[in-house]
Amino acid sequence: MKILLDENCANLKILLLEMSWEVYTVKEVLSRKAGSNSVPDSQILNYALKNKTIIVTKDKEMNIRCLEKSIPFVDLG
Repeated sequence: MKILLDENCANLKILLLEMSWEVYTVKEVLSRKAGSNSVPDSQILNYALKNKTIIVTKDKEMNIRCLEKSIPFVDLG
């Protein structure tokens, strides 16, 4: 099972790797647009669908969008 850590949860990567999970952070796999501080949720969701990952996030809006698109997620908020 692959896990995609949203930008607000990237600090969990080392812990999850030590537990033998396949873990990626949004920053590692997606590029921000010039002048932007974050990757758009739509890009993150598309990546998760294409790569069959679980999203781990603290973002309530992301949780709602995951539910709408039937993407598995873990809510840490």
